[in-house]
Amino acid sequence: MLRNYLKIALRNLIKHRMYSLINILGLAVGMTACLLIVMYVWDELSYEDQHANADRIYRLNCKYFLPKNGGSESYAVTGPGVAPAIAPDYPEIQSVVRIRPEHDNVIQKPNGSETFYETIVFADSTLFDVFTLPLAYGEAHSALNAPYTMVVSKTMALKYFGRENVVGETLVLPKDSIQFAIMGVLENPMNPSHLQYEFIASFSTLRSLHFRLDGWWNFNTYTFVLLKPETDVSSFAEKMKGISHRYIPKQEEMSGYSQEYSLINLKDIHLDSHLRTEFSSNGKRVYVYTFFGIGVLILMIACINFMNLSTARSLIRAKEVGVRKVVGAFRSQLIRQFLTESVVITFFALLLCLLFSEICLPWLNHLADKQLSLNIIQNPIAVVAILLIVTVTSIGAGIYPAIFLSSFAPLSMLKSFRSSSKGALLRKSLVTFQFAVSIGLIAGILLVHRQIQFMRQAELGFSKDQVVVIPMHDDRSILSSYQTLQNELEKIPEVITTSVASKVPGKEMGNNVVRLGWDDKAPWNDMRFLSVDYDYLKLYDLKLAEGRWFDRQFTADENEAFVVNESAVARLGFASPNQAIGQPLQWQRKKGRIIGVLKDFHFMSLQNEIESFIAVMANGHNAEYLSIKISSDNYHGTIERIKTEYQSVFPGRVFEYNFLNDDFDKLYRADDRFNTILFIFTGIAIFVACLGLLGLISFTAQQRTKEIGIRKVMGATASNIVVLICKDFIKLVVLAMMIATPLAYYALKAWLQDFPYRTDMAIWIFPLAGLIAVVLAFFTVSFQATKAASANPVEALKYE
Repeated sequence: MLRNYLKIALRNLIKHRMYSLINILGLAVGMTACLLIVMYVWDELSYEDQHANADRIYRLNCKYFLPKNGGSESYAVTGPGVAPAIAPDYPEIQSVVRIRPEHDNVIQKPNGSETFYETIVFADSTLFDVFTLPLAYGEAHSALNAPYTMVVSKTMALKYFGRENVVGETLVLPKDSIQFAIMGVLENPMNPSHLQYEFIASFSTLRSLHFRLDGWWNFNTYTFVLLKPETDVSSFAEKMKGISHRYIPKQEEMSGYSQEYSLINLKDIHLDSHLRTEFSSNGKRVYVYTFFGIGVLILMIACINFMNLSTARSLIRAKEVGVRKVVGAFRSQLIRQFLTESVVITFFALLLCLLFSEICLPWLNHLADKQLSLNIIQNPIAVVAILLIVTVTSIGAGIYPAIFLSSFAPLSMLKSFRSSSKGALLRKSLVTFQFAVSIGLIAGILLVHRQIQFMRQAELGFSKDQVVVIPMHDDRSILSSYQTLQNELEKIPEVITTSVASKVPGKEMGNNVVRLGWDDKAPWNDMRFLSVDYDYLKLYDLKLAEGRWFDRQFTADENEAFVVNESAVARLGFASPNQAIGQPLQWQRKKGRIIGVLKDFHFMSLQNEIESFIAVMANGHNAEYLSIKISSDNYHGTIERIKTEYQSVFPGRVFEYNFLNDDFDKLYRADDRFNTILFIFTGIAIFVACLGLLGLISFTAQQRTKEIGIRKVMGATASNIVVLICKDFIKLVVLAMMIATPLAYYALKAWLQDFPYRTDMAIWIFPLAGLIAVVLAFFTVSFQATKAASANPVEALKYE
């Protein structure tokens, strides 16, 4: 019986080639889009899945409060003293580990030929008890027990030694003459993780290097706890909330500061945690769910096309069904027959889907910075996704046509059968749904693009063009040499000026407190701080609202002067910048006065609110970046001259640089990625919807062939015929626009609320989205309608 079903299904496919092609292509494109999106979504949701105890691993987050309601800050890190304090006191804790990344470490190749800047992650020896990190070589239980030991990734083993098994080898940090013994090599992770590391060194090394490891206020350490099975997490979280009151009550009482701790599960960090000092840039759950929804909608649109064409062609299949019923076919057999046809079409669509996916996957990996693969061994989830999509598509696309076509009464079908008005209404409703979705997605593209352009083109309050930034890695031992480098660079004609500072725009400023007045009992205010030199204002073209900038003519400026921004003025309680000038301030151990107020500017992207900050003279401290303002358009030649001078002053050091405007653009990378993916998959949705519309208009034109011939004989022009055929479908698209507009408006308005600085909700976006859909639909239907209208009327009148 199955063989018979397959034979009939293949005959129908061959007999009606055009409709078969439309169905197969539409389903293939829809399945491809859905498959790629499912793989992307699954990858985002599978962060940390490689850890066997991921559901019991939690990170401690710390929120601290300034005295007298002076504000608060939430961090993904804690002080290094938290972990050893709580580990023995709470029976719910099975193990605890501290992780502390130290950036910009210079590591030398064994032969001394090259050096590189690398990030070293320092971790307790319990790291392997908490996380599942298998070693390809070495023993996990002893890898990080002693100071000056480390494990490395296979990638770094190959980079520095040219082979994978490097256990027993030594890596040298020439800056401090430190040698690390390699005790293990990490296996490549199978699943993504927000914890990225190439070098993991023992935490005890920091103690040997005289780092303070018992503090609760220096937030620089990620603290993870592995809870025992059956632990009541909510109860434990409540205990953790006030641990600072238990362990450092005197410090809180004397300072007026207080801390509050919270827990977040390891698997939730990537999509749900966006605190200060996250280990890496995390994703957004709303983006993941949005893409998943788009994938489902695209597959639905493809299935709707199949349903519409199948039910529209019911008149052709009616006599076939009637004959089958008369000769004894049961309805269940007819349903199986039509479902078999659906499965056959889906099978051919699957072959195209796999081909399209292989072609598109490298593009998706590049765009989304992923390593997705259709390889069954490497990615069994892809197989599950394919099987699920095929099953849903086969049944979803075929079940209604099968039930609809098998329900016809045999006598009425053999006499004269007309497609029911109920079926026509359903087809119109489904077409309307398809284009409502498409219009909503088009409106989304327009608004997302408008918001990104708004952020990119907004006036930031400083100049970021033609600025070259060289990281100094806060190396105080060579700070005096940077002054020599600056002097040499400023001799280059294309160099306008240079400046040394703790941060440049786009890099998150440090956090500290400021006390208004010199009275030690005065309240503290939490602020960002920026260590600068005399030329920072000029180089970045910052504007003063009141007062002046640091000046070499005033020697006291080095130690007794502060510049704040307008937000800081308001934070300190002054009504205007003028009132703040001359007021006494304390910052760390420095006492001075406010000499100037900068106009507020966007130090970070427009995704962040402007924060209050205080600028102080660097004086050899917190010097992390050298900024160079250049005037020439000959960037390549200027950079080469800068490199020559750099290597002359710092022989053997790695020359690194970047353009500030490029770095600033990277801050919008996640939104750019979202916009690009949304644009492409919206295009796919529209393509599939128009493909279905093309099939329907072709069938409609075929069914009305004789009517068209009579109208042409009676004097109707080709344009009259085109309008006649197109108007009903265009009406459906207009109706779709009316339905989609209010729904899209509220959805997009909610999306905009996530941005502190946002574009206006331009109403014209929605009629424009509808117009785009109408134009695309018109070109789709008019193509086939014109073909039908230009046919010879004599041939049309002969048509049966």
